[in-house]
Amino acid sequence: MNLNEQIADKYWNDIKSKAILLKDLEDGCYYFGECRNADVAQWHADKKKFTYWRHEFYGDVYEEDINHFEDDNGYDLFIPYSKATKEEFDRTK
Repeated sequence: MNLNEQIADKYWNDIKSKAILLKDLEDGCYYFGECRNADVAQWHADKKKFTYWRHEFYGDVYEEDINHFEDDNGYDLFIPYSKATKEEFDRTK
């Protein structure tokens, strides 16, 4: 394993040790976490996706879906770390 692979492997192992795994998510619950555009999102088990409030540079705000980091689709992913409340989610709107 080369150095880049070792760094990537350590990075993903570190995330997995701190994050809430897909199997442990609860439908409809809100989670603090991280992705490029949000730090709070709601889990939807039927879609197997999170929803968060997306803010565009020109002022529009809308809901957008994003995958859990274990369902990597090549785009941005949400990494949940702890539960949040609906009020905390709504404050990000």
